Amino acid sequence: MVRRGFSQVPIVAVIFILILIGGAYYLGTIKSTNTTITSVLLPSAAPTNSPTISPSTAPDNCIAEKDSILSVVATFESMQQSKNSKGVLQLFAPPQSPQDVKDYLNLSGEDTNISPRLYNNVSTNYNTLSYKVTQPPTQNSGGTCSVGIEEQRSYYGGPTNPGYLPPTAEEFTLVITKQDVWKIEQYQSQRANVRKGEFSGLLMEYTTDTKEVLPL
Repeated sequence: MVRRGFSQVPIVAVIFILILIGGAYYLGTIKSTNTTITSVLLPSAAPTNSPTISPSTAPDNCIAEKDSILSVVATFESMQQSKNSKGVLQLFAPPQSPQDVKDYLNLSGEDTNISPRLYNNVSTNYNTLSYKVTQPPTQNSGGTCSVGIEEQRSYYGGPTNPGYLPPTAEEFTLVITKQDVWKIEQYQSQRANVRKGEFSGLLMEYTTDTKEVLPL
């Protein structure tokens, strides 16, 4: 009987120990699980209103079609040298503003059904001796392309000084736009006192009160 009692005590102790070990394991598992859940949920608490930055994929046609644009420039300057007034005006986009329409009609002679006035009157009678590109095609905010040009021009001296004056360097900006084909949207003189407009570089009209249009 004594031996049976002693043999039962270790069994009870073993069972009790196993229960303690199992409980500790269970609690440890819950703690581990909670810790894991907490670490997963933390990133979701971060702000979600951060801006998403995407790289711009808008094409730069001024670079992609550089050769075509410079071809228009070369054609324009070649026609200027040969004083091909009709050919020059055909390279321009249709004028939009009332002033540009008026300037076109004046230069083309369509206002009075006469031959073009371009290169045939005092204000537009000049020789284009040469040109060079000073700024390659550069994209503007509106999608047009600007090209910087330097021309060597020789102006007509007028009735009191017949003949052409010594050539001078003139700075211009050609703004070219893509329609069905590339067209000249503006031909701007870089002189501060020359009136702006689509045909500014052809007319060379001063914004001051003087009527003189020839360089000083």
